[in-house]
Amino acid sequence: MVPSWMPAIVVNVFALIVLLVLLIDYSTRQAQTMLHDQRLFRWMMITNIVLLVLDGATWLLNGQVFPGARALNLAVTAGYYSLTPVVSVLYLSFCDIKLGVPVALGRRYRRFYLIPLGINLLLSLWSVQSALLHRIGPDNVYSRGSLLALSFVLSYCLLPLAFVRLFRAGARVRRTGQEGAYLPNRAGIRALLLFPMFPLVGGAILVFYNQVTVVWLTSVFALLIFYLNLQNIEISTDSLTGLFNRRQTDMYLRSLLQDAQRCQTLCLAVLDINNFKQINDQYGHMVGDHALKMMATVLHAVCGRSTFYSRYGGDEFVIVTKMGGRPRMAGLVEQINRKMAQALKAEQAPYPMTISAGIAEWSPEYQTFDRFFAAADIRLYESKASLKRRAADRARQPAQDG
Repeated sequence: MVPSWMPAIVVNVFALIVLLVLLIDYSTRQAQTMLHDQRLFRWMMITNIVLLVLDGATWLLNGQVFPGARALNLAVTAGYYSLTPVVSVLYLSFCDIKLGVPVALGRRYRRFYLIPLGINLLLSLWSVQSALLHRIGPDNVYSRGSLLALSFVLSYCLLPLAFVRLFRAGARVRRTGQEGAYLPNRAGIRALLLFPMFPLVGGAILVFYNQVTVVWLTSVFALLIFYLNLQNIEISTDSLTGLFNRRQTDMYLRSLLQDAQRCQTLCLAVLDINNFKQINDQYGHMVGDHALKMMATVLHAVCGRSTFYSRYGGDEFVIVTKMGGRPRMAGLVEQINRKMAQALKAEQAPYPMTISAGIAEWSPEYQTFDRFFAAADIRLYESKASLKRRAADRARQPAQDG
């Protein structure tokens, strides 16, 4: 006959192995440049590991008879319940950093987050004598206390606050198109919203069925999915503008070119900000970075979800459309210049900013990705050369008139 604790131990050992591998990989990757939010994420993993160990220990100790068994079971169970809200507090603090909450305000928030954690800690310690949350009988067998549901509430009561703030950040991104290096951006906000869903479901199952503790197993899956999302964002996203980066652009275009049917209506535009070096030289790189972010915001507003767009490098951006061909792409470029003029006027920017574009429609003669991209790139520089000639002509015109 399989012991009653065996399923829980097997599940916990599996979750521990997954989480330890994840923790080692994450710590190795971030060893030299671990930021505060990255440390918080690491502590979320470490806390989950400790909770899995304590949970497994409660199952192994339950009903055991040896000197000090009941005292050890009481200590382990109290420690387990004391730590249950910690992951939520770390998660809220992580969200604060990713949402750009000022440091001083973040400290005040954390004091508020500690309130349910402190109440839960007192209840857990008090339960050693009063059995409010848990009871270890004289036979060293665990049973639920009358206020166990309160521990669940204290552990997860902060999560609705995170949901509200993340939904507000998502609405702001949709309204303004402004995305940051990591968060708030759409992919990151979705990942943060998804993360607490698994522990909430696991906790709800635990309230009604306590034969196997699945809450921390689901939390491991949440951490794994969130970790993969973070890595994907880091690999595919430009750190300044929040747009897709060169690597993602190349992969996307190459995947499209593998399908001859989709290639028939494929159109590519390479965009370049005119005289961007002058903005950097005259106003500094911080202003130049802001100009690049403004360009990203304009692309969000003009291109929409049906069009691929990215920052390819420096002040060079890429747009890919699968329908409409050159006329639609030329229309998008015109809209970008108009929208940019409106944005500059609204911000009272001290510099002008326009874009030049090189547009190429797919043709079998290109044969490869490199030739297709080179065709658009050549037309971009032809466009910029033409612009410079027109500017030089305008500069000479007053002298000729005089």
